[in-house]
Amino acid sequence: MKIIYVVLLSAFVSSCVNNEPMTLSFSPVFKLVVDSKAIGGSTIFYSDELSLKMKDSKLISAAVLSSDFEKLPDEFDIRNYPTYLLGIEDLEEDASATKEFIITMNSMKYLYDLESVQILEREGVTFYTTCGPENCLGYVVKGDFRGHILSIRSSEIDQHKFTQFLMGAVDVK
Repeated sequence: MKIIYVVLLSAFVSSCVNNEPMTLSFSPVFKLVVDSKAIGGSTIFYSDELSLKMKDSKLISAAVLSSDFEKLPDEFDIRNYPTYLLGIEDLEEDASATKEFIITMNSMKYLYDLESVQILEREGVTFYTTCGPENCLGYVVKGDFRGHILSIRSSEIDQHKFTQFLMGAVDVK
């Protein structure tokens, strides 16, 4: 774990000194590329997710999600996770859904405005966003990749700015 912090710190410092964009890599597939000028004075930390807390208290956190990580059966296609979780498609009550997933799905109704879900596509990648009173949630799904998806949360950022950020900062290989 200490090695991760050292690598992140050195990447952050070198990109800030050179005014080059900073890349936060979540997997070989998903990365966030952030303008170092926009995040000057920010703090990068890791708890359950890799997080970036900006000096104005705005927070962005992200993690990759897989069927295994979410304790879903192997046959569950993680690319469908956002459509079920955000209420875009109905989840059939079958062996591919666990009790924990259904509880999480039901809690989404209280945390976020599921009527405001936005779905945007770019070059085979689908972006899902929604916000609640204080937080936004986004999922990035690469259509031809079944291994995992990217989950991004924010606080203190409205949905328009959050969606703009995702569309501009997320790099999918």
